[in-house]
Amino acid sequence: MSRRDKCHAVIHAAAIAAGGVGAGLAQVPCGDIISITGIQVGMVISLAKIYNRDITEQAARNILTAVGGGMVGRQIARQLVGWIPLWGNVIKSGTAATATESVGWLVVNYFEEKEREEKRKAEINYKYGYKSGEEKTKEEMIRILEEK
Repeated sequence: MSRRDKCHAVIHAAAIAAGGVGAGLAQVPCGDIISITGIQVGMVISLAKIYNRDITEQAARNILTAVGGGMVGRQIARQLVGWIPLWGNVIKSGTAATATESVGWLVVNYFEEKEREEKRKAEINYKYGYKSGEEKTKEEMIRILEEK
């Protein structure tokens, strides 16, 4: 199973769970926020493991805040819509699932960008660090041998 497939499975499962919570707790004011946040934190931790990163719950919350910061307005709208029987349940379920799916792929992009950044740094260290040091040592040795 590819890394992308693993990410899809984790994100889709979290989105389904969040949708269920959104539907089930639609008429409870702010009743779904804690549960959905918990689902999303678990999703971020699972995605981190796919990218060979071991993160804490607080780090997962920080990542969620960073990538999902623009969703505050949608959360407020979801809470207001939740009061409408039946339609509120459907709407809150759909928005909870969609928001979780979106946040999940934003987190994947975050981890992929971190990975690309680390590879670039490693290449720079090799090119201008170790390799450069080897070249300088070789040049110095040649200069010493030529002097003798």
